[in-house]
Amino acid sequence: MSEQLLSVEEVARLTGLSRRSVYRAVEAGELVAYRLRNRVLVSETSYRTWLDTNRVRARPQPRVEPVLRPAKHDSAIRIALLGEERMGSHVD
Repeated sequence: MSEQLLSVEEVARLTGLSRRSVYRAVEAGELVAYRLRNRVLVSETSYRTWLDTNRVRARPQPRVEPVLRPAKHDSAIRIALLGEERMGSHVD
């Protein structure tokens, strides 16, 4: 079975790029293409490899520890404890 060939227009439509961008990728050697008469045709295998090569990979996200904030009633307890320390009362 022979390999499927895609026109520059088809590659542009499939990727959402302009025809000029596809031609630039061919000229840069990023896509394997053939000139048959007056048409430039891109190898489907090359097209799929090009997509895989340019795939954006997700970066692992750093683990963020939750920030523990005191509840509103904790400040009242803290004030009461500070008051006891200032008065010199110690519980043994």
